Amino acid sequence: MIKYSVLILLLFCSPSAPPLSNTLNTKQEVIQKALEFILKGDEASLDKLLLTREEHNTNFWNHVGERFTSDPGMNADLAFEHMNIETHYAKQQLFHDLKDKFLTVKSISCSRLEKYGPFRLHLGCKIIAINPIGNGIEITGIRTVIELNGKFKLYHLKRE
Repeated sequence: MIKYSVLILLLFCSPSAPPLSNTLNTKQEVIQKALEFILKGDEASLDKLLLTREEHNTNFWNHVGERFTSDPGMNADLAFEHMNIETHYAKQQLFHDLKDKFLTVKSISCSRLEKYGPFRLHLGCKIIAINPIGNGIEITGIRTVIELNGKFKLYHLKRE
C-alpha cells in the first residue's frame, strides 16, 4: 500500500528543476556584478554568471522547448548555440565599449516577465549607469535575467 501511495504522490507532484549554479539573490545584484566584471575586463567571472549549456539543455529547455514550435527542427543544443553566438558578440561589444570605464549603476528596470515552468525570465532590462561627472548612459547588451526559486543569473547577452 505504501508503494502505491508514493507512486501516486510522485505522479501528481510537479518536478522541480535542479538549482542553477553561481546564482545571486537579486536580479539587480546579477546585473551589477556583470557590469563590474565587464568594467574590469574579467570575462571568466562574467561567464560564471551566464546560464550554462547544461543548465539550458537539461533544465530550462524542458520547460520552454515546446513553446518554440514556430522554429521547425529547433532543439535544446541548437537553441543554446544561437544564444551563445549572440552572447559572444555582445561580450565583445560590451568589453570594447566599457572596459576600464568608471561607471556605477543608477537604475535597473525590466519591462516584462515570462514564466516557463519553475523559471522566470526578466526581459527587456534597462540599465542606466552614471560616470564620475554624473552623466547617465544606457548599458545595452545585458537585457535578460533568469530566475529559479528566488535565485538569479544572466540568461544570455545580446548585442543591440
